[in-house]
Amino acid sequence: NRKVYFVNGQVGIRGYSGNAAVVAFTPAQPAQVPRFVTYHQDSNRLFAGRGTTGAQNRVYFSDINSFESWPANNYFDIPESRMGDIVTGFARLFGNLVIFGERTISMLYGRVPSDFRLRTIEWENGCSYPYSIVEYAGYILYARTSGVYKFDGSGPAQKISDPIDAQFPGDAVGTLSGVLTEEFGPVATQTSEGHYLLSYKSLTKNTSNHVRHNDQEMMA
Repeated sequence: NRKVYFVNGQVGIRGYSGNAAVVAFTPAQPAQVPRFVTYHQDSNRLFAGRGTTGAQNRVYFSDINSFESWPANNYFDIPESRMGDIVTGFARLFGNLVIFGERTISMLYGRVPSDFRLRTIEWENGCSYPYSIVEYAGYILYARTSGVYKFDGSGPAQKISDPIDAQFPGDAVGTLSGVLTEEFGPVATQTSEGHYLLSYKSLTKNTSNHVRHNDQEMMA
């Protein structure tokens, strides 16, 4: 049966088949309640990342073609920079899983655990805002407060825009004064014309606006 799997960072992975109530599958779940989950077609597994506690740079993966089976040893950690790192999102590039950290970007090669090879390509300009990640053919766009970045897997990410907002707070996840966090940070999509459209909340245009909604847009 086909199912949609999703997480909200508060409870375990949930599944929805379209003809029944949303359910939590048992008994197997990742050791930590994950913040993100994605399907990787080449390995035919689900990958989940960043537990609510413990090793927040950890990525869990399901059994092959068995998305409700999560063996205890099915995990790996993304490398940490000198400042540490946490998983902030997933994407796909050339069939490989791309794992975003707050500071790093890594690519996972291989289809079975014995062949998995993790290569960290970006060590400074990871993604602070998971909902800004958009996949294109041959590259990925995402946002930091310093601007929009393009990542094509061949080397470190390239900055392709000016800073998003002169008074946009620092890049660190969870340190945005309760206004701009992962949940209420920039959101991006690919338009029908192929543009990257980023919606975000400005602290420059309206410094008294403390309502948690986005009021500015930029296009790349």
